[in-house]
Amino acid sequence: MRAWTSTGLATLAMLLAAAHPEWGPLGWGLVGAAGAIAAGQVFTFAVFLRGLVRDGLLISPFGGADADADADADSAATRIPGADVAGLGGGAGEKVVAACLASVAACRQAADVINRSKMLSEIGWLFVGAFSRMGTYAAITASASSLGVVPGAAHKVALEVFWLLSFLTEPVFTACNALLPRELGAGRYQSARKFRGALVAVAAALGAVLASVAAAVTTTGAFSDDPLVTTALRTLTIPVAASLGLSATVYGIEGSIIGAGEVGYLGRTHLRDFFVVLALLKTHETFACFGGGLEGVWWVCATFQGLRIAQHWLHLEAKKPFWSPAERRDGKARKTIGLKTAA
Repeated sequence: MRAWTSTGLATLAMLLAAAHPEWGPLGWGLVGAAGAIAAGQVFTFAVFLRGLVRDGLLISPFGGADADADADADSAATRIPGADVAGLGGGAGEKVVAACLASVAACRQAADVINRSKMLSEIGWLFVGAFSRMGTYAAITASASSLGVVPGAAHKVALEVFWLLSFLTEPVFTACNALLPRELGAGRYQSARKFRGALVAVAAALGAVLASVAAAVTTTGAFSDDPLVTTALRTLTIPVAASLGLSATVYGIEGSIIGAGEVGYLGRTHLRDFFVVLALLKTHETFACFGGGLEGVWWVCATFQGLRIAQHWLHLEAKKPFWSPAERRDGKARKTIGLKTAA
């Protein structure tokens, strides 16, 4: 989190310096913003790479004093095959060759780990889920843009508000990914359930706050000076707030599902929801069953978020990944006894 915070602040400083017309000394506008974002990504990559190497999670191809001191203590199992380039010397060219060799060896080792651990299927479903979510929002945007210039512009502003505020749910999502596997891996299922309940409750409370902020922002001209766009944006106050509030809760629930290792389920669900949203948008265009125009498109988005919550709740109730195998067996036994008693 410290690395994310520091790199985020650095990127923000570069954005202000390069792009802001009043606060920045350069004032390069859109080109400056693009350059600052690109530089921020490179800086973020360098900071995280340095942290991984420092903590021993990655092997530096350039060695160093610490690496040389610990070289005799490292076992063969912890070294990357093919990355031993000590005989290449100390020049800059040799270090570049060392880096290339170590990178190739690391890629080979990663491929071998993925193959042996059978992670490829899970990773594939993660990609499918990501593309499906992007496709869902792209379909919603295409439907809004087809309504005309002003509705399209109002939708763009509403979507910017949605994305900007939804990033504030990232800490809860990350906490679910980090804390829940630790508890489940140690067999502390009851503790994991408490953590999950607390984190989802925080996500829901945060969603209520963000929904209120979104409602306030969409009723002002903070993001647009065009009176037509501002008027159209005011009609989206309730569906945008509902979408944001529900999506914050979704992020908390999906973070807990990923923490429980159910990533394949998420990918399949997102793929299915993509086609459901396409059907809802087509139904809205034909029958206007979600209300008129752009407001109806955003009600489709809110329905999509609510659908995700319902599906995840049913999945967690059916699979119970936060219960131990013994607890799941005991629960099934109690249910069976209850049914026999009722009969």
